[in-house]
Amino acid sequence: LSYSKDLNEKIQSQSKKFQKDERFWTLTKDKDTGKGEAIIRFLPSVFSEDEFPYVKYFEHYVRGDDNRWLVVDACSRSLNRPCPICERASKYYQANMQDRYRLAKARTNYLYNILVVDDKACPENNGKVFMFKAGVTIHNMIVDSMNSEFDDEAKNPFGVYDGNNFIFRSRKDPSKGGQIAYDKSKFDDKSTPIAEDDDAISKILEGCECLTKYVHDANARWTDLD
Repeated sequence: LSYSKDLNEKIQSQSKKFQKDERFWTLTKDKDTGKGEAIIRFLPSVFSEDEFPYVKYFEHYVRGDDNRWLVVDACSRSLNRPCPICERASKYYQANMQDRYRLAKARTNYLYNILVVDDKACPENNGKVFMFKAGVTIHNMIVDSMNSEFDDEAKNPFGVYDGNNFIFRSRKDPSKGGQIAYDKSKFDDKSTPIAEDDDAISKILEGCECLTKYVHDANARWTDLD
C-alpha cells in the first residue's frame, strides 16, 4: 500500500520520534496461549458534566518506505474533519479493491480512564490510573451492561460509589485462527466504591487525563498530511 511522498516522509519522521506512552495501560498476555487477566475500573468524566466518560476515535496502520508499520492514532476523522487516508480507503472500496481497502480503512477505538485494581502480571500497576484503549467488543460490553432487560442485572460501569469492576480477560480464539479475543471478559456482579474514603477517591480522580485533549494532541501530529 503506497501513499503520497508527503505522507511517507511524515511516517518516516514520526516513526523515529514515537516511544511507548506510559500513560496507557495494556493487558499482559501469555505469548503462547494469549491468556491474560486483570481487574480494572472504568472512571467517570471529571472535566465536564456534559462529557462522556470515553472518547471515540479512529486510527490507521500505515507502512513507511522502510517497511515498518506505524499507527496514525487519531486521524482527522476523529475530529469530524477530512482525513486523506480515509478518503484513499473510500476510493479503494468503491473500486472493489478489497485488499487495499482493508489495509487503509480506519479502525474504531474508544479511549477511557481506568483504575487498575488487580493486575496479576504487573502488580506494580495496582492502584494507579491510566488511559485505556479498547475496541468495539469491549465498548459494546460496557453499553450492554447498562441496558439490561432486568433492572437488578444492570451494571454501573462508571460509578464512583456504586460501580462495578471489570474482569478483563484475553485468550486466543481457535475459531478465529488464533486471534486474540476478549469475549470472556465480564463485569463483577458486586458494586463497590473505587476507594475506601473520599480523600482516596479524590486522589484517584485527580489522576484522570483529559481524553479529548489527548485525541486533539495526537491528531495534531498528522494535520499537515496531504
